[in-house]
Order: sequence, then structure tokens, then C-alpha cells
Amino acid sequence: MEAPTADHGPLARTWQIILAVFGVLGFALALRQVDAYLDHKIDARMSDPAFIRQVASQVRPALIFDSNGSILYDMGAGQYFDEISVNLQEETEKKAGVIILKPKMLLTFPPEITGMGGVQIFPAAQRGPGLTWHFASGLR
Repeated sequence: MEAPTADHGPLARTWQIILAVFGVLGFALALRQVDAYLDHKIDARMSDPAFIRQVASQVRPALIFDSNGSILYDMGAGQYFDEISVNLQEETEKKAGVIILKPKMLLTFPPEITGMGGVQIFPAAQRGPGLTWHFASGLR
């Protein structure tokens, strides 16, 4: 009877099984490293302030303007408007103030307008001529 060699017999079969197990473990480790690398790259990108501003401007654009209609801060909504006109009345006057927004494209629903810095306004939106929105507002 011949002695088992590395090419034939139970010893060869054992080595094939060991190599297969190490191959599967190596492949699993490589997949884990690729997953960790991708997680790291995604976390780094999601932490980038420029990326966050870009996403916010697309998801929920905002525009801050003052009582003169001057744009103070544009968070993506400036691209949607041609003109902003503000005429707020003093508290002593009985007439409501008017804010007119002229968008570049059709806005099916009126933009949301809120006051800042303790000024409370409660604008009532109405369609104007063309694409404009008129907001009658009383200061409170």
C-alpha cells in the first residue's frame, strides 16, 4: 500500500478544505473592509458643511429678506424669485402691509412667510397678476 501524498489521498483533501475555508474567510474580510471604507467615505461627505448646504437648498430652500426687500441670506430660494417687494405699515396705521413675491416659475402653493426677531406677521396669500403672490400682512 502506498503512503498518502500531497497530491492524492486524505491529506490532499484536508488541504483543499483548509484552503477553501481560508479563501472564504479572506473574501469575507475583504468585503468587510470595503464596507468600512465606504461607510467612512459617506460619513466624511455627510459631515461636509458645503454638502449639507447644497442638500438643504434643494430639499427646503429658504430666503431671508428685510423690510426693505433686501436679501440678507439666500439658502437656495433666491434662484426661484425675480423680485421681492415689501411695504409694511407701522403699528399705528390701520392698513395692512403688503409683501409681493414675483417668482421665476409657477409656484402652485404660496411660499411660507414668517417673521424673525420677535416680529410676528400673519400674512394672507393671494394670487396676483401673472406669477406673483401678494401677502397682506398685519404686524403683531
